[in-house]
Amino acid sequence: MKYLIKDLANLTEFSPDRIRKWQERYHILLPEVGKNGYHYYSNEDLKILLFIKQELKKGRKLKEIIQKPRSEILNEYFHYNEFSQEEIEIIRKIASYNYKPIETYLKKIYKNAGFFQWSKEVHKLILLTGRAWEKNLISISDEHSFSSWIKGHILSQAIKMASNQKPIWLVCIYPKDEHELGALLHYVKLLKLKVPARYVGKLPKEELIKEIKHNQYRVVSISVVMPRKWNELQKLKEDILKHHTCKVLFGGYGYKKMKEKLKGEFV
Repeated sequence: MKYLIKDLANLTEFSPDRIRKWQERYHILLPEVGKNGYHYYSNEDLKILLFIKQELKKGRKLKEIIQKPRSEILNEYFHYNEFSQEEIEIIRKIASYNYKPIETYLKKIYKNAGFFQWSKEVHKLILLTGRAWEKNLISISDEHSFSSWIKGHILSQAIKMASNQKPIWLVCIYPKDEHELGALLHYVKLLKLKVPARYVGKLPKEELIKEIKHNQYRVVSISVVMPRKWNELQKLKEDILKHHTCKVLFGGYGYKKMKEKLKGEFV
């Protein structure tokens, strides 16, 4: 659909003069010029103006909203509609490396609602960060930086609960994986439940088997974030059980996705 500038003014409540000024100064609107000399605006132009209106109402400065290229503004418009207002505010804090309010919020949750509600909120933050990255609302460096910060926050809870008991439960991540936050959160939950546990992150398969055999663990939890072939997981389990009898548990996003895919076929 094509719009005249007066149509945009009616739909957005911005004056024609303001729209024209933004078009000339910031080049965020790309109207076509008809044979009659009129400017005809597209649905994308309308969406950009609606997004600006929405963000101005939230207290954002115009300069902050339109400093990005047109394509990125449209990207924000489309993808922010998939998130709640609360989630959007958190994403913006992550993108600006403003972790202090998030830390204050998590500490308040821990104090008022307890450990397990805190762990749920931390898990939601981890998932939200992944979703925001997938939608290009934060960069990979933003995601890595926040992941490092939240890892430190989780470890601060682990230090408080660690005991000197011989660990019976090993928590690790799949040898070829790089994502450890889910496994780390699982480890802290075990400590909270008074289960003597050890967290080793990612180890090469040979080192992982050596660790399991040497310390005679009863249970081994392996986190899988990137989906793996089912036979890869089964092979790792078989290799572990060749050297030591224990319970081997797989978990995490990648494992769940694989189970869903194979449901009714092999699982």
